[in-house]
Amino acid sequence: MSDVMFYGILNMPYEMAMNDELSRYQFYQTVRQALEKISKLEDENKKLKDFVKPIVAHGDDCVGNWDGGELQDLAVKTGLLIEVEKTEPCNLGKEEFIGCPCREYNYGEESWICYETAKFLLED
Repeated sequence: MSDVMFYGILNMPYEMAMNDELSRYQFYQTVRQALEKISKLEDENKKLKDFVKPIVAHGDDCVGNWDGGELQDLAVKTGLLIEVEKTEPCNLGKEEFIGCPCREYNYGEESWICYETAKFLLED
């Protein structure tokens, strides 16, 4: 369902939403979708807050980067980075192959852990 239709149904006047059985069902289903969206957004918001609060609390003392260290550990703990076991480099087969840093760090191992960005961070 498009966003225009979704918000249009949620903003329908009561009389129109409850006019007949089909309208009531459509309104009910849209409210259920809205509740799912709210739940998803609340979960994503909590993860982001849980990640940002410790960084802000450290102020100027917060030093680190995404490639190992405290920030990577915090991002994994809060669900912003996902640990995934790999047996091939992440971007193998892409037009511009750039070495997989996780693979390079674990060179010679049959499998290794890569850190993928949580999908909700990549969505618009």
